[in-house]
Parts: sequence; structure tokens; C-alpha cells
Amino acid sequence: GFLLGLESRGRASIAVSAVATVVASAARFGWPAGLAAASALVLALSRRYNDVGPVKEFIMSKTDIEIVDAPIPKAPYELQLDGELVGERKAKVSWYIKSDDALRRGLRDGALGFGEAYMEGQWDTDDIERFCSELLRLEGVEKELGWRAVPLLFSLVLGAASSRLIPRNTLKSAPVNVGFHYNISNRLYEKMLGPTMMYSSAYFCRPGMDLDEAQRTKMKMIAEKLDLRPGLRVLEIGFGWGSVAHFLASEYGVKVTGLSLSQEQLEFARERNAHPNVEFLLQDYRTLAAEPFDRIVSIEMIEHVGRKHLPEFFSKCDDLLVKDGVMLIQSIGCSIWKVMVGKSFIEKYIFPGCEPPQQTDFASITSRFHLEDWQSFGKDYARTMRLWRYNLGNWEGLEEFDERFRRMWEYYLLSCAASFDRRRTKVWQLVYTKTGSGRTRDCHHA
Repeated sequence: GFLLGLESRGRASIAVSAVATVVASAARFGWPAGLAAASALVLALSRRYNDVGPVKEFIMSKTDIEIVDAPIPKAPYELQLDGELVGERKAKVSWYIKSDDALRRGLRDGALGFGEAYMEGQWDTDDIERFCSELLRLEGVEKELGWRAVPLLFSLVLGAASSRLIPRNTLKSAPVNVGFHYNISNRLYEKMLGPTMMYSSAYFCRPGMDLDEAQRTKMKMIAEKLDLRPGLRVLEIGFGWGSVAHFLASEYGVKVTGLSLSQEQLEFARERNAHPNVEFLLQDYRTLAAEPFDRIVSIEMIEHVGRKHLPEFFSKCDDLLVKDGVMLIQSIGCSIWKVMVGKSFIEKYIFPGCEPPQQTDFASITSRFHLEDWQSFGKDYARTMRLWRYNLGNWEGLEEFDERFRRMWEYYLLSCAASFDRRRTKVWQLVYTKTGSGRTRDCHHA
């Protein structure tokens, strides 16, 4: 009777009914009968799970995705100078499913499952960013899939639990996490990032700006917000490839100490961005013992701190900043809890240990720091990531990276572009002074 009901119900509550049925069968007829009922249930669920037809219909009914029967030829990635897309937007984005297992993986693991299936060539599309943007429209309506949504919801809960219970970015694990991504190949980053070697969102404040101009504009904006003057001592936590440190020392006459956990970045910065007033160190900010600095800047490093370690991060910054100092943090942020769960494509393949903060995560530091300014420009990150993908072209000169890596990297860049464009993820610049500061005015840069 239960199995007949299974065919008609199609709701997430089926899982509760399943357990109740097995327990009732065991109580009435003994555990062999209960196990037999469980086996029959698993078999029925498996057959229903393998039928992805309803899932395809669900996706097409809720989005502008069109499933096509023929393989999609690979076309050059075209883009305007300022990161805007070329041409008119098509009414539908095409999706070619080579294996239905791609859908099952998506049902089980969400974005992680779809990403892995793309890496392995199980599906293709004529527009990765648009496709991912359309999939994001399904957030919040997963329950309409009924019992098919149970594996995905369970996966999200499990990922959220692991992200809170498993220690991340400790003094021991942080260098491993950083090296996983930033020590891949300086040649890859040189081709992708361009001359500025800035691996953070650019600032497109005027029409027609190219990537390099937008990155330099961002660096100038950072300098103005920090209220720099010659001779000031600046600490940069996470110096990347050294571009910001060199820019601030060269253009504003400050002395910069930069910290990183990447050996590849350290070697590049010391070779390409050496300056008499810049010192690059391979060191964790938590172990730095130094006289307080006049200014602190950290550009998209705080995501690697981990939400549990944010109070420790700001406490250390409090120790390392003079009473009347200024601190600027540029951070990727998230608007919903799903972005932060541990079982994600970005966390597994791109940035291990990465946890973008939410707005509320900054509330715990209000006793130490006074927030002077909060600027958001996440839409510009969509443009930035598109231009990074455009710079890669057909991967000329990067033949050491196989097709699986290239597909992984392109999915990373363009799925993130979709998320920033939809404002699901953010880019923030926050300017802080100390609560007890003697500075006479706020937002001096405005």
C-alpha cells in the first residue's frame, strides 16, 4: 500500500512516511519483513530517482533554459572592452545533456554536482554564465521538486554542519589552503589577470573602462580612503602579487609591509614589484609581532580567514593599528547561507576553506572599530571575471592544463560572474577607524 502511495504523493514528506512504514512493518511482522519493506522502498525510490524527465520539465518551466538534442559547437568567448557582453541576449540559453547522470548529480549536490558534471563533459551550453544565472532562479523553489529535492536539501544541511564543526584556516591548514589555489602557476595568472596582476574585483566607475584602468582606479580609490601621506607605515594582509604595495609606495610615499602565505606570490612580488619602501613577508598575520601601523589594508583576503576566526582577525588588527589609524577591508560577501556551506564547487576545487562573510558577521567588532564607510560594487566583479575569462582566450601558451582543468576554471569564473551579476554574492569595501580614535571627522575621503 505504501509503494502505491509512493507513486501518487511525490512530496518531501515521503521520507518520514518511509521510515514510519519500515518501523511499523518491523513491529507487526518482525524485522525481516521490515528490512524487506525497506529494500522494496529503496528500489522504488531508485527507479523514480533515475527518471529525470520530470526534472527536465521542472527546469524548463521555471527558467529560460532550452534543452537541445544536438551537441553545441564551441564558439570563441566574445566580450566588450569594459566587460559588457556582446550582442543581443537570446530568448533561451541552450543546454545539451550528454548524460542524464549530470541531472542526478545536480539533484544530489547542487552547484557542486553540476560543476563536476561539466568538468567531465557530461553537459554543454552556449553560455555558461547565462545558464548558471538561470539555475539560480531555482533557489527557493526546490521544494516543488517534491521528494526529489530531499538529497539536495540533505546535502546542503550536511555541508552547513561541516562548515561550522570542522576547524578551518588554522595556522597549520591555512598555508595548505592558500597554496592549493595561489601556487598553481604564475603563468596562468599573468595571462588571466593582465599587467596589474590584481586578483580582486576591479572598479568600473566610468563607461568604456578596460580592465587595467579599472584596477588602477580601484587602487587609487583605496589610497584615498586610507588618507595616505608620505612616511606612513602600512600593513597589507594578503599582498597577492605585490601590485598594491608597489603602487602605494610609488605613488604615495608610504612604507608597506606585506604578508602572504603563498611562496609563488612571494617570489613574484619580490622580483617584479620590489621597492625600497616595501617588505614582502611569508607570514601569517596571527604570528606578526610589530609596532602598530598607521594604516591596514586587506583586499579579498578576509574570505580565507573563516567566519569562526573573524573575531580573532579583528582583534589582531586592533593590536596592529595605531589609535588614530585607518583600516580598509575589501571583501567578497554573501547574501544567503547557501553560499557559505562547506559542500560547494568553489570550496572543493577553487578555494579550500573559503567562507565569504555576511553583513551580520561584521557586527561583532563594533566595540573595537567604528565603521566609517561601506561601499558595494559587486556588479563590477561580474565584469572583472568575464574579462579574466576573455584574457585566457583559447588557453594559448598554457598547454600544460588539460581539458578537465580548463572546463573547471571556466565554470568557476563564469558561474561566479552569474552570482555577482544577480547580487547573490557581493563585493564590499569597508573603512574602519578605532572607536576611541581622535580623528576629527568621518569619511574624510568623500
